[in-house]
Amino acid sequence: MSKVLGLDAQHTANALAIAGVGAVSCAVIQAEPVSNWKGLASGEAAGRALHNTYLAREDITGTLGVFKGPHGIFQLVRDRLDLDWQTEWFGFANRSSIKKYNAEFQSQSAVDLIIDLRTQHKIDPKTIQHIHVEVVQGAYGVLAGGTYGPKKECRIKEQADHNLMYLLSVALLDGETWPVQFTEERINRSDVQDLMKKVTDSPNDAFSRRIGPEMPASIKIELENGETIQGEKSVFDGFHSTPMSWDQVRAKFDRLTDGKPDKGLGREISAIASDRTRSQ
Repeated sequence: MSKVLGLDAQHTANALAIAGVGAVSCAVIQAEPVSNWKGLASGEAAGRALHNTYLAREDITGTLGVFKGPHGIFQLVRDRLDLDWQTEWFGFANRSSIKKYNAEFQSQSAVDLIIDLRTQHKIDPKTIQHIHVEVVQGAYGVLAGGTYGPKKECRIKEQADHNLMYLLSVALLDGETWPVQFTEERINRSDVQDLMKKVTDSPNDAFSRRIGPEMPASIKIELENGETIQGEKSVFDGFHSTPMSWDQVRAKFDRLTDGKPDKGLGREISAIASDRTRSQ
């Protein structure tokens, strides 16, 4: 936002300093039992950061010792981040990804894979005996019963979009994960609740070492007749190394906003985003 508003280095530093103490969201919001706040926290943090930037533009100063100062972040966490500010690369915006599906980011490859397997093999969910998924350690920790807590209970949206067992089950049943897959009626229906019980998961160390240019996942589906269907996927459309086309982005925007803003306004927003994207 400081770049958008054309702020100089000093005002930008103040904006970052204010946001550093006033717009922080803790990862515990994603831990079980997940609350409704989980779905609101990132928007709240972004809204605060936006407000903080406007304050800095109006010469409100921030605590520049947010990291190194007394009782700053380094002291609070009893650790410090040593960086060579002259050589470190900060172009991470160029590695931003767009989620292909309505689901937690680290689930995207696995969800994409199970939809591919469903389509290719025309799987009848009633014939499934067992599903096993392997993901990177980070995804296991957040989505599959790792450090963020057990994932046995899944009854509300905020739980469902951070539960790998639910995401794979509903994607296999419905062939997609959009907002309709996260209504409480859909989440609590017996078909998906029963299928979830057949899904197991584990972290894959080899996959974890490939994180960065990839986000690997593998799935093995065992059918009651003894047949096994399996596959592996490294990336998805929208990952920073395999970006979506503009047509894909526009189609996602149109579907998610259908019936919400005025269609003329929707076209105007899309056109502005398109112009800015192509000018970069």
